[in-house]
Amino acid sequence: MFDMKEFLKTREVRFISTEEALKDVTPIDWSEEVLSGKAKIIITDVWVEEQEDV
Repeated sequence: MFDMKEFLKTREVRFISTEEALKDVTPIDWSEEVLSGKAKIIITDVWVEEQEDV
C-alpha cells in the first residue's frame, strides 16, 4: 500500500527557477471563435474541447 507520509519524508527536494519550470510550456493556440467569445471551452484533466454557444 502506498504510504504518503513515508513518501514525503524520503523524497528528494530540488528547487528550480521559474524559467526552468516553464521551459517546455507551450501556450494554447486558441481559435478565433474562442478569442472573440463566440465559442466557449471546457478544460478537464484529460482534454480541452471547444463548444459553440453552450
